[in-house]
Amino acid sequence: MNGYGNVLEQIKKWDKNITIRLNEIGGPYITSALKIFSFLGRETIWLLLITFYIFIWFDPFIFINIGATYLLGVLLIVPLKFSLKRNRPFTELSEITTSGRKPSSGSFPSWHAYNIVSQCIVISYLFPSIGLLIFFLFLIIIVCFSRVQLGVHYPSDVFIGVLMGIACSLFTIIIIDPFLLDFVSKIQNLNPELFQTILYTINPLLFQNLLYLLLCILLFAVILLLGFYKSLKKLGEQK
Repeated sequence: MNGYGNVLEQIKKWDKNITIRLNEIGGPYITSALKIFSFLGRETIWLLLITFYIFIWFDPFIFINIGATYLLGVLLIVPLKFSLKRNRPFTELSEITTSGRKPSSGSFPSWHAYNIVSQCIVISYLFPSIGLLIFFLFLIIIVCFSRVQLGVHYPSDVFIGVLMGIACSLFTIIIIDPFLLDFVSKIQNLNPELFQTILYTINPLLFQNLLYLLLCILLFAVILLLGFYKSLKKLGEQK
């Protein structure tokens, strides 16, 4: 038990030292660029994609994989954050500065790291391409690094987020995807003509039904508003 405690203390010490060293390294221009890249780890983009592939371009294969991976993250990451309640580096270390968005949730594990890793794996599975894979590896490295550089996560938060992202994306691809596709296929067989009309095509209701169009606009607007709410609130306070 004593040895286990010593290991935890060493990890915490290593976490703090690395975070302090990397905090805003590269200067203000690099930090500003990393703030933009860091946004890719938030839920906004993935929720927009899920909504698009359900309501605009119906494709069960894509939205099941993206949606299930996102949902697994919500079911695992959120409870861990609330139960462990690890302090963020910028609240715990006086040496840390961050001029970006300051999350109020627990630091462990990293939601951004989970999102960028899990969804990049899933999208690489959906659209296999060497070029896309290399691009996604670049994004994963940049987003994960940004969380430490911006002072909002410790390296161990990011590391566990990455591991959970890999595990959940593989679980979705291997277990959930075949099961749910089989379920959708059975539903599709109940009315093949209807599904043939909307499957892999722009939803005709988008242009034929005003209420449906307004519903889609409302859903996208709500997702974007939630994604930029704190930034907009901060701008309002500055004025």
